[in-house]
Amino acid sequence: MALDKGFNVAIEKPITFSLDQAKQLKEKVAQTGLTLLLTHTYTGYPMIKQAKQMLKNGTLGKDQESIC
Repeated sequence: MALDKGFNVAIEKPITFSLDQAKQLKEKVAQTGLTLLLTHTYTGYPMIKQAKQMLKNGTLGKDQESIC
């Protein structure tokens, strides 16, 4: 519906529940020319938090400032 109203869309998983829905969505994006973005939000995962802290502490990686 957002695409029909002229909005670009950012959506979290799952993007669709069936192959038919995926095909319809692909067609809608092609018709509207708008952007559909599927996000993969991992920032809440403990291993991501640990890796970020390791980068910040200098125990992982070479250029911690540009990443964190």
